[in-house]
Amino acid sequence: MPDDPDDIPRPLPPKYRHADAHHVMREIKVQMEIHTRAWIGLGEGRVLILKDDFKGISTYYVYEEGYFTFYDHRGGSQRVHIEEITEIAGY
Repeated sequence: MPDDPDDIPRPLPPKYRHADAHHVMREIKVQMEIHTRAWIGLGEGRVLILKDDFKGISTYYVYEEGYFTFYDHRGGSQRVHIEEITEIAGY
């Protein structure tokens, strides 16, 4: 019997939206201030390291129209839509 469309898992709604930008920025700041390692989760096992004091990694970002562009001190950058962010954490 073919798969029933009702049995197919639906994607979860995004955790953050454009309206949550200030909350996300505040949480990123807090995690980077209180932890030696901080990151954002992007779902499906993907992670963007924001800070790692042991490896000398530190980033800063610019936020525009629903997108964070993270820059590292080596000149690299990565653009992330706010709706991709699944967690903001550190230790």
